[in-house]
Amino acid sequence: MKTLARIRTGTKQTGLTLIEILVAGIIGVILTAGLIQLLISNKMTYKLMVSSSRVQENARFANEFLTNDLRMADFLGCYDAPASTITDNMLNDTANPGWDMNNVIIGYNDVAAGTIAGITNIVGGTDVIIIKGFSGGGVRLVAPYSTATQYTIDSSFKNSCQSNDTTNCEAEIYMVTDCSKATIFQATVIDDPGGGGDININHVAGGYTPGNASAAPVNDYGDGASLMRLAAYAYYIRLNAANAPSLYRSRLNIAGGNSIALSNAEEMVEGVENLQLEYGVDTLLNDGIPDLYTEAINVVNWEDVITVRFALLLSSNDKSTSEDAKTYDLSADTQNIGPFTDRNLRRVVTNTVGIRSRVQ
Repeated sequence: MKTLARIRTGTKQTGLTLIEILVAGIIGVILTAGLIQLLISNKMTYKLMVSSSRVQENARFANEFLTNDLRMADFLGCYDAPASTITDNMLNDTANPGWDMNNVIIGYNDVAAGTIAGITNIVGGTDVIIIKGFSGGGVRLVAPYSTATQYTIDSSFKNSCQSNDTTNCEAEIYMVTDCSKATIFQATVIDDPGGGGDININHVAGGYTPGNASAAPVNDYGDGASLMRLAAYAYYIRLNAANAPSLYRSRLNIAGGNSIALSNAEEMVEGVENLQLEYGVDTLLNDGIPDLYTEAINVVNWEDVITVRFALLLSSNDKSTSEDAKTYDLSADTQNIGPFTDRNLRRVVTNTVGIRSRVQ
């Protein structure tokens, strides 16, 4: 009996029962499912953070581009009067939106899809703004200053031309001013007769687009006058190569060496689905403070616009969130946009920009 007891006591278990295996399997499945859920959750959180960062970065870029160009609209250097008062405008087709000095700021409200003011492929239901001003601090005129067919300017003018080649500035539109008067013209032949010295800018009639109606300006200029280049920009929403909406900018662009037009569409910021604009107009006291904000269709005189309020709807375009049940208000006439089912993250960015030459 003692021997049998010793044998039974020394016997060891060498396996698991079926129940134990099933319990262990269930626990393993639960732990694995939890880990998978944690990984999925972390991945979604990371993707959402990346999307949010991208949208914020795009918003910052879009805000910076628009703000900088809007602030400098209607900049005429030392010429302290509205651009519409410049009567010595030598250009043909002075009403073209690219160089219309009577409307250095002009907007288009909820445009239909297609083309407006020469700008193509605009997304329907969005706004467009065209702004103009003269860039840089100006290049001074030097003796003999001005004649009936040309202006003579300092050699530093080359620095404003692509590759420092003055022929790349031919067909650009310029303004000459001595602060009391101004002349607008299109440059034709630009030459450097001294081979590194002063430069002659000719302004003959015809042969260019839009071209000068006359070769001879009304005003004469002497010491103290300077020359500035016209910069014009159009901001709008357009579909990019991936068929996604983006914020685009068109600018005055030379084509064929003798023609200039508001073209050369540049994709500035991707993921911008809508642009809406409201204009602060000063019509009551003429005190440089906006009396009200209104859409482009209600602006009577664009010289009364002293601030611009813009709203941008941005999208991540990467399906990083759940369906968006919210609606978005961008302006008085563009509200309740949405809801969206594409799972893209969206943000609205707004800003109000004062036009420096007009605000008090």
